[in-house]
Amino acid sequence: MSDSLHLYRNIADFVFKSGTRFHDMRCFATFLKAIVGLLQSKTIHLSKWGVYRMGQANSASKQRTLSRWLENERIKPEKLYEPLVRWMCLAFCDERRYLALDNSVLWEWFVMVRVALIYRARALPLSGVVLT
Repeated sequence: MSDSLHLYRNIADFVFKSGTRFHDMRCFATFLKAIVGLLQSKTIHLSKWGVYRMGQANSASKQRTLSRWLENERIKPEKLYEPLVRWMCLAFCDERRYLALDNSVLWEWFVMVRVALIYRARALPLSGVVLT
């Protein structure tokens, strides 16, 4: 089994356990493919994610599918993200976790402030704001 397929199945299992639901199974499949592409390519560029997608479609078609998914007005990020964060907090409740407050200044004009949950040396963003 390829690494992409193995990762796809693990992420699908995690998302199902969290209680996150999509209005359409095709949206769920595209979400999983996007996560696999993001994790394996280690970049935010959609053009690089298609390499890790299964299927015979050409790269441009795979990129258009991901782009349309990201622009879909029926998909509400907060409705997807909240159950994942809740499930993660409950699943790892016996382990030590931290909250981190982070700020970044961009072009000496914008200040980004984020709150993140730190778990196993990884930051899971919970909230953020951009100030001018």
